[in-house]
Amino acid sequence: MLFGSTRVRTAPAPVRSTSLIKALCLCLSLVLFPLSAAPPAAADSTAAPLTSHLESCLAAPGVRRDVEVVEDPTPEPTDDPLFHTHYDTDVLGKVFEDGAWQTRFRVYYQGQQHALAVKVADLLTRFYCYGRERLDPSGAFISPVHSIAMPDGSERAEPTNFYLDNGHPGGGRESDGRMYMLQSSTPRNPLEVVREVAHEFSHLTVPGIHEFSDSAAPEDWLNGYLGESLYMEWLGDDTEQTVIPAATVSNWSAGRQRVLEDAFLKLGPQRLLREPAAHFWEVAGLLLYLKQLYGTEAMARVLKFSNDFRRNTASAITLNMDDALSTEKWDSVTVPGGLAAPIDGDADPGANPQNSVSIAPGAAVRAWVFLHAGAHRLKIAVDGVNWRLRGARIGSGKAWAPLGTVTAGTASIDFPASGSGWYETQWRNTGSQPMNLLGWTWQRATGEGTKQ
Repeated sequence: MLFGSTRVRTAPAPVRSTSLIKALCLCLSLVLFPLSAAPPAAADSTAAPLTSHLESCLAAPGVRRDVEVVEDPTPEPTDDPLFHTHYDTDVLGKVFEDGAWQTRFRVYYQGQQHALAVKVADLLTRFYCYGRERLDPSGAFISPVHSIAMPDGSERAEPTNFYLDNGHPGGGRESDGRMYMLQSSTPRNPLEVVREVAHEFSHLTVPGIHEFSDSAAPEDWLNGYLGESLYMEWLGDDTEQTVIPAATVSNWSAGRQRVLEDAFLKLGPQRLLREPAAHFWEVAGLLLYLKQLYGTEAMARVLKFSNDFRRNTASAITLNMDDALSTEKWDSVTVPGGLAAPIDGDADPGANPQNSVSIAPGAAVRAWVFLHAGAHRLKIAVDGVNWRLRGARIGSGKAWAPLGTVTAGTASIDFPASGSGWYETQWRNTGSQPMNLLGWTWQRATGEGTKQ
């Protein structure tokens, strides 16, 4: 892997894992996936500079961006404020933005941990760019960079510190704007290294939702676990070589997100929004489900409202959604068939939620969308015959409102949403052969007619 325009000395052997990550204890038997990624290659001391031209950190997703890790040319011995551990050496994580290379992170290490420090610094700079690119346009990225006042009245941007701590038990930790990897000399699976860095970085940069009463919640703030899924997804999308194979981290993130989305779908918004504080993982699933339906920008707007108006408690999530999705941009929403959850019988969405869902005879699936009050047109695309669709306002206490039977191909049905809120659609295969549900679209009407 290329580490930057300053040559890095040959690194010691990379950290290797002796065990799998322990599974998280989720309230609905949410089980994480085994980690078996091969360790990345050691740093090449003869590597060329990271880039031969300069681009902004704010590149489009999937476009090459400029980050680099360099040796600190003037290291200053320091003690970390939490444990008062002494450090003599560090590496710098730099990002090219605002027309110049900016030092955004210092990673302090001891002994033979130079290679790990370089990996952590590389991850931090990339995560910083992903957050700027994807969350910042909606105002949902909290910059970890802080400014300090200088004697002449000016301000100087101060890098964020990350400490590789050998002497204290634990995993990742964030404290007062600083990040730690505890027991840093203990062998870790490379994927766990990425996850710990992403988790602590998320506590600093992703707006938080808290005040959960869920006994299965591993911590009070949701942003660590929500953000690690997002940053690891974006790392998997990066077209450049990183500290871990893209497929490894991408598969882990997709699997984690699917588990959380399914937990939300199994519980349903009616029960979730009745007592959101009791459902830590399902609220995470709700936000990731919003991202699947409306895109990252919509999810980021929900988080922004949480942060801007101090509505960052679990109980405020419904109000945040209603405000964040109120613009005309989200008058239309498409539900991929693969995002639907089974109700009973066999339904196989496959690993990719953008795929269709195959439903066995007699089986049914369901999914929810957040609709605003008013007339909507429901457009459905199916492969098969004799579908029966029904829908109702979630939380209204009303009976199901049958919408008729749909045959093969594409059909449209008009539906009046009596108020803003979550609406459920259920699909049941009443035929004798398996059928594929490709997806369906809700389109809010405007003026005298329905937008096409």
